[in-house]
Amino acid sequence: MIDGEEACKEADRAMAMQLSQLSLNPSARPVRPIKQESPHRIDASYRQQVEVSLQRLSAIESTVEKLVASVQSQLQGIGQPQDIKDEFPLVARLNATLSLKDDLARVKDRSPAVGVVKGAISAQILELLDLLQNAKKLWCEQRASITSSSRPAEELLNTDAYNASILEGADPIIQLVVFTMVVLQVILHTSRRGCHFLLSMMKYVVQLSLIRSGRNLSIHDQKLLADFPKDPDSAAEQLKLDSSVTIYAVCPKAKCQALYAPKFTDGKLIPQYPKYCNCTGLDGRQCGTRLTRPRRFDLHEVDVPVKRFAAFSFRGFVASLTSRPGLEEKMDASWMRVHSASTTLEDVFDGHFLRTFKGPDGQLFGMSGASGRYVFSLSVDFFNPYTNKQAGKKFSVGVLSIACLNLPVSIRYKPENMFLAGIIPGPKEPPLTVINHYLSPLITEFLQFWNPGMQFSKTFRYPEGRHILCALVLVVCDLLATRKVIASGQHNHEHFCNLCFCTRSAHGYRNTDYHNWERRTHAEWSKAAEEWLACATLADQDTQFSQTGIRWSELLRLPYFDMVQCVVVDPMHNLFLGLLKEHFMGLLGIDLPKEDNSAVLKISFGPLPSNMNQKDKDSVEKLKGWLERPYTCSFSPDQEKALNKLMRANLCALEFVCKELSISVCCPTDTVHSNRRKYTKIDYARNLLTWRSLQQEIGRTGADTTTQHGHVLQSDEMAEIWSDIGQLLSPAWMTSIPSNLGSPSHGKLKADQWRIVGTVHLPLSLIRLWAGTAQDSGRSLRCRQILSATMSLVSAVIVATSQTITAENAQ
Repeated sequence: MIDGEEACKEADRAMAMQLSQLSLNPSARPVRPIKQESPHRIDASYRQQVEVSLQRLSAIESTVEKLVASVQSQLQGIGQPQDIKDEFPLVARLNATLSLKDDLARVKDRSPAVGVVKGAISAQILELLDLLQNAKKLWCEQRASITSSSRPAEELLNTDAYNASILEGADPIIQLVVFTMVVLQVILHTSRRGCHFLLSMMKYVVQLSLIRSGRNLSIHDQKLLADFPKDPDSAAEQLKLDSSVTIYAVCPKAKCQALYAPKFTDGKLIPQYPKYCNCTGLDGRQCGTRLTRPRRFDLHEVDVPVKRFAAFSFRGFVASLTSRPGLEEKMDASWMRVHSASTTLEDVFDGHFLRTFKGPDGQLFGMSGASGRYVFSLSVDFFNPYTNKQAGKKFSVGVLSIACLNLPVSIRYKPENMFLAGIIPGPKEPPLTVINHYLSPLITEFLQFWNPGMQFSKTFRYPEGRHILCALVLVVCDLLATRKVIASGQHNHEHFCNLCFCTRSAHGYRNTDYHNWERRTHAEWSKAAEEWLACATLADQDTQFSQTGIRWSELLRLPYFDMVQCVVVDPMHNLFLGLLKEHFMGLLGIDLPKEDNSAVLKISFGPLPSNMNQKDKDSVEKLKGWLERPYTCSFSPDQEKALNKLMRANLCALEFVCKELSISVCCPTDTVHSNRRKYTKIDYARNLLTWRSLQQEIGRTGADTTTQHGHVLQSDEMAEIWSDIGQLLSPAWMTSIPSNLGSPSHGKLKADQWRIVGTVHLPLSLIRLWAGTAQDSGRSLRCRQILSATMSLVSAVIVATSQTITAENAQ
């Protein structure tokens, strides 16, 4: 039997078919309207009211359908409560359903059409409410069965200081003045003296404004002036910008660099450190390097660390995030993406790893309980604090930075939302596994946040407190820093890859048959690292490392961290500053061509005249060098510039060279008397340049056919590229590119500039220069092959750095 709904659908289909046949039959006679006009005219305002009501119901119905799909997906991974304080995780969805019920009740239209639609939507909402209320009832029953002994003994963190109001009770004028002063001090680096002057002048301006009316100051105004801050430091402290920090003493020995935490005894605020490093190596010897030095503060002498490492509090960073209005809600909402059925990848939550990532309770991490569950990425990078221009590569310090992946991408990497975990002191990068010392305090805090987690006394969204779990799921660095952090072999090691088992001797760098690459696994990696750590001597560790290319990393202390899946090489270093820069500069040679000292012509002169002075002799040697080198290296494509270069030689030298090369010098205006010098420098230079352009070069294929490594692009082609850059109209959001691309005068290009150069400007120019040529010379054919390889690289970079990507393209 066919139910009522199917019968209605069948009737709709039959009516649609009949209407289509009537409209497609040209011989059919005109038919009367299917909808007959009522003898009683319906008020237009009534029809409009019905139309508006139906549109409102349509919007409510769409929201209900999305909510039903979301709730059904979330209920599958809801898990069980772990604490008696855990709230029902779908409270927001329950409240949203009740809100929709209220919205539906506000539709007061009593027309038959509106009543039918409204009834159907009401049934959906009631069914959804029943589903959520039953799930909440089951959650409450499970929560009631939890005893105090079965609850995790998480550490309680008092977060009242992070949730306290800033400058509470202060006059808005004072709040604004203090904020302005701190911005100038922190962001614009205004001196303390300048900030003191600002406070004084702002107080004077306010005072003049108050007494301008001529009346006596009120008690409120007098209090305002009396409360005006005077000291910049005490005013800045009111904004609570300084986070909790621990100063570790670092062993100054480059191969050791062990960390020692401060100790405070007898309630004193002066930190105490051991005087000597007691780190013991595999050979049983203690390091013994002096850690501290005496320093005098007024009349007191205190031992301070020779080398220090400042480690900032990660728990303080998480507490500050959860205390800011709106952030905690956005961070919690990010887990909704893991249940999406879309195959388009836009964020890390769309990937397979976080969709299947499980917490310490064995349930899906993002949907297990009402705790706050957040994931983070770690970035490590080394830089020269004095800039490359001042100190080259002689000094290097490292930065440990953390980003919360639960924040939306639009605000995730803003400075105010990122965490500086510490700065690795210089003057050089830590060797081998020494970086583990600097990672250890951070890893320890992540272990505390993983199991059992940490109980915050208060968050903005949960004033009564909330249980917080955190996990480090990504390490994002350039390739050099990545190998240092995960303690794997460098690019010249036998096991050079941290993703597969390809080796230099058996496979080499040219093995691109990735379908047959044997992938590494986290279990294999952990085993190799533990075997390296268990070695009794340094020689055994070296042998073990040579066989696997793996050492011990602090990241292996995290029970959930996958050393293969959780390590990412960022596109800025790997693609933009790596592949694109190397391809266009190192291979194609977009930098200005350097002079090639190899001779492509063999030129010999007879003996120089005895009356020729030294300057003339030097000019002859200079001309000989220019003429012997490749034409494109010695002379500009612009004839005027090429002539000006030749005219820098002395007249006697030009005359001698032309005579020795049997160049007939001709001048179109030869009207000079024979007893005077007939030809000028421009005459000799013009004829000499013409002669040089006609010579067949030896020792290379010729300027018009060469595709030499690093010098594929020629001067005339670079001139065309410069012209294209100047003429191309780009949107305002696109990073600008120097018009003299390749010239040392514009300095080093930044990563975003290489992205624009490699994916926009150069592909357009190279396609115009090489793809459309009709020549079949050796160089033309070779350039088309190079263009094909270039476009493959550009396409791969565009796909890899797209904001959205499909799972198929990702593979």
